[in-house]
Formats: sequence, C-alpha cells, structure tokens
Amino acid sequence: MFHIISSLIYKICPSELIFYIIPTVFGILATLMFYKLSQELFDKSSTVLISTFLFTVTPSILTRTSVFIPESMGIFLFISICYFIVKYVKTIPNYDELSKFKFDDYFNIFHGNLKYLIYGLLILCIYIFTHRSWIFLALIVIILLIIFLLPSFKEKPLLISLILGLVLVIIYIFVTLVGRFQQEAVTLLGFPKWIGIITLILGTYGLLYFLKSQNTIHKLISLWAIVFMLIGTYSFRFRDPYSAIPLIIISAYILSEKIIPYIKKSSLLDKYEILGINFGKYWKYSIIIFLLLIPLVQGSLINYTSINQPTESQILIFDWLKNNTEEDTIIMSNKDDAYLLIGNTHRKDVVLWKTVYQGFLGNAPSKKETKEVQEDISLLFATEQNNEIYYLLEKYNASYIYISQELYNTESNGIITQAAIDTHYTTAIATKDSTIYKYNKNPPISTQSSLEYQSPNAEYNKTISFIEKFWNGYAYSDIGKKKYNDEATLFEFETTYKGDYSLNAQIAALYKSISNGNDSLNQRADYLISWLNYKQMPNGSFLYSFPPEEYSLETMNTIYNLKDINSTNSLEIKDKGLNFIKQVSGKNYVKINSNSKESFENGYVAMKTYSQICGMNSDDNKNLMSKLIDLQKRDGSFTNEAYQNVEILKGMCLYYNKTHDDIILTHIKKGAEWLNSNQNVDGKFISDGSVEDYGINHYADTALIYYTINDTNNLNKTLKYIEKQNIEQDINPLKSYLTLINNLNMIYDDENIAFVNSNILI
Repeated sequence: MFHIISSLIYKICPSELIFYIIPTVFGILATLMFYKLSQELFDKSSTVLISTFLFTVTPSILTRTSVFIPESMGIFLFISICYFIVKYVKTIPNYDELSKFKFDDYFNIFHGNLKYLIYGLLILCIYIFTHRSWIFLALIVIILLIIFLLPSFKEKPLLISLILGLVLVIIYIFVTLVGRFQQEAVTLLGFPKWIGIITLILGTYGLLYFLKSQNTIHKLISLWAIVFMLIGTYSFRFRDPYSAIPLIIISAYILSEKIIPYIKKSSLLDKYEILGINFGKYWKYSIIIFLLLIPLVQGSLINYTSINQPTESQILIFDWLKNNTEEDTIIMSNKDDAYLLIGNTHRKDVVLWKTVYQGFLGNAPSKKETKEVQEDISLLFATEQNNEIYYLLEKYNASYIYISQELYNTESNGIITQAAIDTHYTTAIATKDSTIYKYNKNPPISTQSSLEYQSPNAEYNKTISFIEKFWNGYAYSDIGKKKYNDEATLFEFETTYKGDYSLNAQIAALYKSISNGNDSLNQRADYLISWLNYKQMPNGSFLYSFPPEEYSLETMNTIYNLKDINSTNSLEIKDKGLNFIKQVSGKNYVKINSNSKESFENGYVAMKTYSQICGMNSDDNKNLMSKLIDLQKRDGSFTNEAYQNVEILKGMCLYYNKTHDDIILTHIKKGAEWLNSNQNVDGKFISDGSVEDYGINHYADTALIYYTINDTNNLNKTLKYIEKQNIEQDINPLKSYLTLINNLNMIYDDENIAFVNSNILI
C-alpha cells in the first residue's frame, strides 16, 4: 500500500523530492496521532506534551520516519490503531478496576463502544498491506486479552494455565512461520542507542508503577514493554521502535508526575545565592531543561549518523558511472549496495530494481520472479564456478559489476577474486573502497592450461615445475593464506587479491631469460605480457591489495620487472606505467596510491613505497631519498620490525647500485648493523616467531643488503639460514621463491648459480 500511494504521488509529481517528503509527512502524522493517544492516557497537558516530545526524538522512530520505507507509514498506522484500542478499552465498564473481571464476566470486554473497534479494523485492513509490523500489533492485542484473564487465575488456575499455554504455542508457531524476522541475538547496547538513554532508564524504572496499577491500560503498557524488551534481545525488530513506544509513555509519566515535581519542591537549591541574588529556581529549571535536552541531542545525533551517505571513494565511482555509461546500463550489485548505487547514478541494478523499482515504473514482478532474482544474485556473489557467473551476467544483461567494501570483507570468493585475473572483466575504476568491473562476453585473451616444459637443464625443470603449481588459468597467483586488517601487514603479506601483476611480470622476464629460443617459454612470456597490457588501468597503473587500489609501488614493480623486454606490448606497458608514476610523484613526495595525499607521510607503507620506487626509478629522486634517510633513527632502524627495515633498506640498495652515492651507502651500513643485531647466530631474526611474520623473500632481501655493503660473513649466515627453510611453509611461497632467484642472480651475477642455490627449496 505504501508503494501504491507513493507511486500515485510520484506519477502526479515526478520529482525525487517526493521520496524525501513522503516519510516526513507520515512522521508528522504519527506524531499528531501519538499526541492524541497521550491525551487519552494522561489528564495533565504537561505529561501529554512531554510524552509527545519524547516520541519525536526517539532515535528508532526518527530514523524510520526519515527514510523512504513502508515502516514510515506503518508507524503512523500502528499509533492510529493503538489510539482506537485505548479509546475502546476506556469505554469498557470498569476497565480501570481489573479485579472485577472474573471468568464469568470476561466477555464484558466486548461491551465497549464498538465504533472504535471498527475504526481500528478499517485501518488494520490498510496496515496489513503496508508493513509486516502489524504482527506486533496483533501480539499487543493478545497481551491485552490475557490481561483481562488474569483476575480469573485464582478461580480457575488449571483452565487459565491451559489457555495461556495454548496462546503461547500459537504465538510461537505464528512468529516462527512469519518470514523476514531476524532471529539472531542483538547487542544490549542497542537499547540505550535506539530507545534513548532517558527513555530507557525512566521507562524501566516506571514499569513498577504501571505493573501495580489495576488500570487495564496501564497493565497493558507495562506488559507490552516487558515482553517486547525481552524478545528485543533476540530480534531487534521488536526493540526498534515497538518496545520504545510503551517506554516513552511510562517515562513521560515518571518525568511529569515524579521527577519534575520533586525537583521543583526540592529545598536543596532554594537558597543558592550569588552576590545576593537567589539562583535556586534557575538551577532547578536548568536541571529540567538538561533532562529534556538529553533525548533531543541523542535522537538528533543518532538520526544524523544513521544516514547512509556515500563515501568520497563511492562518489568517485558513482560519478564515473554517470559520465561513462548509458542511462539504460544494468549494473550487477549486492542488494544492500544497490540503494546508494541507483540513487546516485540513476542506473539499474538487478535485484533491487526487480523488488522495488519495477513496480513503480513498470509491471510489478510476481513473487516467483522476485525470489528467483534474489537467489540468482546470492549465487553470483558466492559461486566459484565461472560459467555460472557468466550465465547470470548474460541472463540479466548486466554490463558492469559493482563490488563494495562490505563484499570484500566477506569470506566469499567467486567473482570478487576472479575479476582480478579473468579476462572477461576489465577494471573500469577502483578506489580501494569500491570497484567497478566491466563484463566482456568475448574477451580477446582466453584461458590457458599449465605449461608443459622439459629442458636438458634439470634445475630449470624444477623451477618451472614449481612455478606452474600457481597457474590459475589466466596468470600466476600466490596462495593467499589469510586477510589482514592492519595496513602495514596487509601491504606486506596480503595475497588474497589474485591480480599479482608485478609477480607475473617477473615470471615473464624469467621465462624470457631462460628460454634459449624455446617456443613454449617464449609464448607463455608473451601471453603474460599481453595479459598485463590488458589488465593495466587506462591511466597506466596496476592494482594491488584487497580491496584493490592503484598502488604506485605495484605499478613500479611491474614495469621494472619488464625493463629488459622490448616487445610492443611491453614498451606500451612501461610507457603508460611511467606516466602514472610521474602523475603521482613530486619533488618531495610519491603518492602511495592514486587517492592518497600528496605528502611525505611517515609509516612503513609510505617509507617502503618511497624507498623502492626511488631504487627502481632513481632519476631525479635525490630529494626524496634525502627525506627518507632523515627518518632513519640513530641505531640505524626506521621502524621496530625487522622485515620493515629490510624492505626499506632494499630500496636504498637498488638506489645505491644505480647512483653509487656514498652517503646512501653509509646509511645502508647503519641499517645493516641494526639488522645484524636483531639476528640470531643462525641468521634467524629475533622477532621472527611464525611464518606469518616473515617470508623467505625477506631473508633473500637481507642477503642483498649484506651483499651491497660487502659484508660476506653476514651474507653467508643469512644464505645458510635460507637453505634450511621449507618453501611449502612460506606465507607467500611463489613471491619468496622468485625474490630469492632474482637476488641470487644479482649477488652472483650468474644465472646458473642462482638456480643451483635455489634447488634446496624444491
């Protein structure tokens, strides 16, 4: 009914303002009806006003009458029916003397003015087709009927117990069968947040007064509050806002009849004089005003913070969609994400469009269609069967897929991870917060099987056999054991994001270098370079991390690994990548990613980025390297973690190897001294407590540092420690293995020695 009314209004006045005005109008109507309800409950006008005031500032009521949802109309209907129920009960003879309702007199409850029941039933007919909260109203009516039975308990205890038991069973079965009621425990902190601190405290305190009353309505309000608060610990639907309503009524009574009169009569501040002027009465009014300001401030703040505003990153995504897609474009997204997506882009999604908008703007779908769409979208974001994903995207004619931060945080894989490698998807825009992928039904690059290669060189065979374990059909990706929340740890160890572009560039370069004219190795290397060119962002960047972002270090790593390959695709990748590095670089800074600030930020992620980009791209970066060494501590360290110092010093080593700057060499030596002091005699870092802390790649980079400063003893110590390690237990085995090969090649300047030394890991 809410949607029908709204649709009619929208057709008469097709403006987006309608969707803001309609819930507000229903909120005002609900407030007016609550005022009328309070007038029936209280004789004093001050109590009526306080009650209505508390209703208007209750957080859960505020939020639900601020949003374009059926419940905004439902609350108005709920309060209206409550008003007529109270009006009817007050016309029942002796309603305020519950003890007079013995078993034989029970049906006197139907001797009230029936017109109020008729009015209530007429509204209920609309309510049933508006929002499912009419079920809460039905439960309240059942509580009322039970209250009239209570006086008969002493007279017929067994019969009344059976009736009550039967009613409870019916209620349980009914609530269990009703769909869409959350059935998980909720935090108790939700009560003060959504009901309001003052209302919760005073309402709970005042329950005793109402429970003791022989007035049927008072008893109803108290039992209503108790039952809904108890069930509200299990399902927030009972708490927000339906347990708040009786607590508002009770707390208004306590404020108006107990607390405010007590403050006014209190003699504590009667003679509070300053400079001969008695401020006592002003203090009393200040206390009263303060008590009323608390719910006002809390309600306003909760309502404001509950508004689901898009982040800056999401706005970038939405603006891109508006500027780069046609109006009839269909975007596949999770239902929860679709609200902001549709509202901010004026584009269609699949599930929300089917369940909400299609009924407004076209032919309403059947229940079967709606259910099918919901199931399909749930499957699309959960399945790991690529053909299922392709089928569903084509079934609903979706051109783009929107992946939000919330989806990235789930444990599901499927399209969320596959999009990084699968050539059916190109990344349109990624902002770390959200990502848009474009679906390509017939991609120019297809999947390939694992490489089958045999060489007279046994070490080559071992190496290629190990690398091929990580082939996923489109590229190579590490195992990605776990996710991390800490930025530095995520930056260093995260491999859940399968699009490891720098790693694939390194493999392409390796295969080219050892191919010796072998077609299969050359073809795989060329394929990887084509794949990298296809996956490179239009601005030249490569994505990294999970959720992905345009990271400058990942981009630099990728193009650096391709430095010795001069094919058409490789040159294009390098040119575009260097242009991106120039865009995010300045004289005194390098952005960590495309959306970070243009400043030299302290912290490991920043220092590693600056150090290694300077090392791989040493031209004109002397100022930046000078700023980096200024952050080095007196003991030679940059941070407290050994692996972090290793990666910062590695960048400085690469920089020194190109520039031969003696000042940089001095600082590398200081850093190496700190590393040595943090290694055991066997070469293991003191802080290396588990495979999650360090990878073999960190020890390989440590060996490179010792080699750079010509520290043979510590170099050999570190290499001997590496020889004892098991690559299978490494946090990122493929990355570690390739880093070791690369560094050993630099140390020994002999490709074959590198493979001989690496065979211990296979």
